[in-house]
Parts: sequence; structure tokens; C-alpha cells
Amino acid sequence: MNAPAHRLIKLTAQPAGTPDTDHPKPERLVRGNPLRETWNRVDATLPAGQMYCGV
Repeated sequence: MNAPAHRLIKLTAQPAGTPDTDHPKPERLVRGNPLRETWNRVDATLPAGQMYCGV
């Protein structure tokens, strides 16, 4: 999702929509197989570089 740099986006603890899901890389695991859920809200190219933001 691209959003203009000047727009404020409210982030909530329980965003609407379906999250992207994945698992940590095996070399990062201590134990178990945790599932990570990410709600991406900003994916923008700015003069200083790429910016990602979400919950």
C-alpha cells in the first residue's frame, strides 16, 4: 500500500483486514514455530529511501 508522505495514518493494535503471515527464519528460532502476523499500512519510496510501517 503506498501512502503520500504528508498523510497521517492511525495505527491500531487490531487493524482491520487480513494480515500477511509468515514464520521466522529457522536460524532465528529458539524453540517452537511461532506465526508472525503483519498488517502493512505504509510502503513508500521517500527521498531518504524506502519506508515501511505497520503493526
